[in-house]
Amino acid sequence: MGRPAYEPTKADFDLAYEGGVKDLPDRQIAKLIGISHTTFSAHKQAFIDHIKRGRDDGKYDRLERVQNVLIKKCEGFFVEEETTEQRGTLKDGKFVGESKVLKKKVKKYIQPSDTAIFFYLVNKYPDLYRSINQAQNSGEDDKGLILAAIQKMKDGKEEKPVPDETTPEMPMGESNEE
Repeated sequence: MGRPAYEPTKADFDLAYEGGVKDLPDRQIAKLIGISHTTFSAHKQAFIDHIKRGRDDGKYDRLERVQNVLIKKCEGFFVEEETTEQRGTLKDGKFVGESKVLKKKVKKYIQPSDTAIFFYLVNKYPDLYRSINQAQNSGEDDKGLILAAIQKMKDGKEEKPVPDETTPEMPMGESNEE
């Protein structure tokens, strides 16, 4: 008498869906369900629709998280870090006698990323920033073309983009500033 054959349950299908939402690879979905990768592979056809539906549903959550990170990197943000210091008397590189360990929380400002700003502007307003993008992607160090394009924008000779029905707006979530 051997082990009974594995039959997926509704709970297993729900876990496969959750693995799809998180965009997990097959091995991790199998681990989430609590079965071996071999067993999962043998029954993958039973799970595939649940995983695909989960991946489709999770796509927009991932997109929104990535957009939020991009916006934070464009604007700059604060992070809280915990630092540890040990104070006391040092002798031969070691603390002797009484020493104190101090833990401090420090709020640190992360500067806006030029790369993130450039990426956002070139993709959000390609007509306005095309000349700068072409100069940067040409492989040449053509500072004159870049400076001319920037000057053109400053002088107002370049039309500012106006979103309309033909240009779908990229959905932006609120940034999670702390």
